[in-house]
Amino acid sequence: MNWNQERQVERLTKAAQAIQRKSQRDLAGEDPTINFFGIFLVAHVLIWTILASLTQPNLPDETLQLLTAGQSPAWGYFDQPPLAVWVMSFVSTIFAPAAWPAYFMAQVCIATCMWAAWKIGKDFLHPWTAICGAIVLEGCFFFTIGSTAFSSAHLAGCFWALGILALYQGFHLEHRRDWVIVGICLGLGMLSHYSTALLILSMVTFSLLNHQARQCWDTSWPFLAGAIAGVIVLPHFWWAWSNDFSTVSTAMHGWKSISSRGQFTIQFLISQIFAVVPILLLLIPVIASFRFDEPTASEDEERDFVRQYLLVVTLLPAALMFALALIVGVDLGSTGLTLWTFIGVLLLLWSDLEENRIAWRRVILHSGAVGGGFAALLVISNFMLPYIMNSSQPKDIHFPGKQLAKEVRSIWKNRGYEQKLAIIAGPGRLAQNASWYHGTVQRPLAYNDLDDSKSVGVDDAALLKSGGIILWTDADLPNDENQVADVDYTSDGLTLRFQSETQPNKIEFMEEPITLQWGKTKKSEPIQVYVALVHPFQQATEEGEPELVFPIEELQLDNQTAAINTSLIR
Repeated sequence: MNWNQERQVERLTKAAQAIQRKSQRDLAGEDPTINFFGIFLVAHVLIWTILASLTQPNLPDETLQLLTAGQSPAWGYFDQPPLAVWVMSFVSTIFAPAAWPAYFMAQVCIATCMWAAWKIGKDFLHPWTAICGAIVLEGCFFFTIGSTAFSSAHLAGCFWALGILALYQGFHLEHRRDWVIVGICLGLGMLSHYSTALLILSMVTFSLLNHQARQCWDTSWPFLAGAIAGVIVLPHFWWAWSNDFSTVSTAMHGWKSISSRGQFTIQFLISQIFAVVPILLLLIPVIASFRFDEPTASEDEERDFVRQYLLVVTLLPAALMFALALIVGVDLGSTGLTLWTFIGVLLLLWSDLEENRIAWRRVILHSGAVGGGFAALLVISNFMLPYIMNSSQPKDIHFPGKQLAKEVRSIWKNRGYEQKLAIIAGPGRLAQNASWYHGTVQRPLAYNDLDDSKSVGVDDAALLKSGGIILWTDADLPNDENQVADVDYTSDGLTLRFQSETQPNKIEFMEEPITLQWGKTKKSEPIQVYVALVHPFQQATEEGEPELVFPIEELQLDNQTAAINTSLIR
C-alpha cells in the first residue's frame, strides 16, 4: 500500500468514526440537553443584557469610543483594528443613541464562545458532561460581570472560539469547508484584536508537533486558510503601515524598569488565575482524578488528539501573553474571553470522570449560583454602592452623558445657527458622550483630544470650516504654570489655535460652565464643563470672501467686555 492509499484509508476511517458517533447519538433518541443548553444561552443573553442596561445607564468609555469612531469609516483607528468599530457603527445607524444594543452584542459574543465549547465537547463527553464543560464559564469573571459592555475583546473571543472549533474539524474530518472557515475566523479575529496572532502561532506550533496534525501540510488546505486570512487582513496592514503602526504603539506601556513591567505582569497573572480557579472548583463533582496515560483504543486516540490540541491552543497563547507583558510591556487588554473558552472542556478531557445525575446537577446548580452571585455583585457595585460611598472618581457608567448632550444641543440651538452641529471637540469622554447621546443618526463627529490622529475624518480645518463646540473641565487644565498639557484648553491657548487676524471673532467662550451631577453618586462633586463656540462660516459673499456666521441675536461686545469673559474662563 503506497502513501496515497494510506492517506485515503485514514481519512475514510475518521469519517466512519464520526458517522458512527453521530449514529449512536441518533439511536439514543433525541438529546434533551440540546434544548436545555439552548434555553440556557438565551437566558444568559437576556438576563445579562437587562442587568447591564438597568445598572449601567451610561455606556463605558471603551464602548463609546467604538460607537463614535465609526462615523468615519476607515481600515484602522488610532488604537485598534477596525472590525469592532464597524460592528458598532452598523448598530448605531439603527439604534442610536440607545445603550442596550452594545450590551446585547457583548452577550451574543459570550454565548457564541459557550456554544463552541459545548460543540467540541459533546463529541467526546456525555451530553450532560459537555453541558457542564460549557456552563461552568458562568463562574469565570471574564464571561459575566467583567464583560458586560461590548469591546474588541468580545469579537476576538468569538472568532477565537469559532476558529479553534473549525480547525479541530479540519484536522478531524479533513473537509475544505472547515479550512475556509478557519481562514475567515482568523482573518476577522486579527481585524478585532492583534492577540489573534498568538492563536495563529499556537495553531501552527501544534500542527508541526503533533503527528496526526502534521499531515495537513501534505495538502493545500492550510495554505488556503492562510491565503483567506491574509486577504482579509491585508488592507488593514496597509493602513497600519501608512500610519506608523499606531495601533501597535498604543498597546506599549513604555515602561523603562523591569519592576514596573513585573508589577503589571503579576497583575495579569493573578487575574488569569482568578478566572480559571473557580471553573476548576465548579467541576470537582464530576472530576475523580486527572489522567495522563496513553490511549489504548482508536476512539481514545481521537480523544487524546483533541485534548492535546485544546491544551496547546489554550495554554500556549496565555504563556505567550505573559511573556509579552513581562519582556516587551504590552497591554493586551481584557483577554480572558479569548483565552479560557475551552478550559472547562479541557479539564474534563484530561480527567477520570464521575458521570451521574447528582454530579451533573451539582455542577449546573453551583455554576448558576456563582453566575447569580456575579449578577448580584453587578447590581450592588453599580446601583447600590454609589449611593453609599463617596468616590472621588465615579465610574464612567454613571457619567451624565445624556444630560451633557442635551445641554450642548440646547446651546447650539439657542445660538440660532442655520447649520447643524457638526463637530464636538474636547477630551475623549466629553466629546464621545456628547456626540453619541446627541439623539440623531447623523450625530456630530467627536474630535477626541483635539488630535486628528485620534479622530478619523476631523481636524482643525474641518472645525474651523463647519464650526462646533469645544468642551473641557478643570481636570484638563495644567495645575501650575510649569506643567505642559497635551492640549492647551486655556482661553489663550484655544484663541491662539482657532483665531487669527482675519478671523478675530472666530471663537467665543461661554461665561457660565455647564454643571452636571454624576448619576447614582449624589455625594460626588458636580462636574463643571466649560464651553467654547467655534462659529461656522457661511458660503462666500458676493465679494468672494467667506464670513463668519453669528447667532441671530448677535452679541455686541466691545473688546473690554470680551477680555473680561475670557479672563473668567481662564
